[in-house]
Amino acid sequence: MAIVWRILVAIGAINFIVLFIFVSIATLQFDTILSGLIQERLVVIADRVRVPFAAVANLGLPLSTVRNARAILEDARQDDSNIEHIHVYGQDGAIVHSTSRTPSATLSQTWPAELHSKGIKEGLRIETENAFIVGADITSPTQELSGGIVIVYSKSQARTQVLATAASLGLTAGLVLAGMLFFGWGVLRIALSEHVRVFGGILAAYDRFERQFWRSSMVDHEGDTPISGLGVSSSTFDSLLKQSETRYIDRRDKPF
Repeated sequence: MAIVWRILVAIGAINFIVLFIFVSIATLQFDTILSGLIQERLVVIADRVRVPFAAVANLGLPLSTVRNARAILEDARQDDSNIEHIHVYGQDGAIVHSTSRTPSATLSQTWPAELHSKGIKEGLRIETENAFIVGADITSPTQELSGGIVIVYSKSQARTQVLATAASLGLTAGLVLAGMLFFGWGVLRIALSEHVRVFGGILAAYDRFERQFWRSSMVDHEGDTPISGLGVSSSTFDSLLKQSETRYIDRRDKPF
């Protein structure tokens, strides 16, 4: 039976590695797809919020003159509870409107330039450890940058969804592995039954040979049922053991 368990352990280890790689790749793929979908949705929201501010920019007025700006931003923020903040910044990168009561004075100086270089359709997409940052620029009729919209979206729910998916895939993989091991154990028992029987007979013959040196009186009375198969016979093996022992005794007793 030892050979069956060893093969089963090897099969289980290989299947575990394969399933672990599969679960890891599937989880990473789900994370990538989910992140892309979230960012695409935020781009749509940012573009929608941009419209009233773009109308002001088209008149040549600064974005800070929009009186109901906070209401517009709050209305957009109600679309998703994971939207932490929505900022509107001017030409210099300074925040002129925000859903945050204590917004930073300015955004990262590289964001406005990066956003304007990508254009309205592509938008700004930055992923940090804790948030998705998506934006859309606001340009004047002369295509000069008047400012932009930046949405900060929390990754907490997305992270929970990824972990839940990983756990679900891991549970499924564990059940598949358990089923494969159970099925493999049955197949190995049937496929190797003859090998186990023959090897068991050989080991029994060796065991009797070994025990005759310390309780020979009991061994003499033990029955010996020869087992043959796979071109091997336990009786032949027992005879070879006795012959080797006889040769050893003869050589040991011969004088030098």
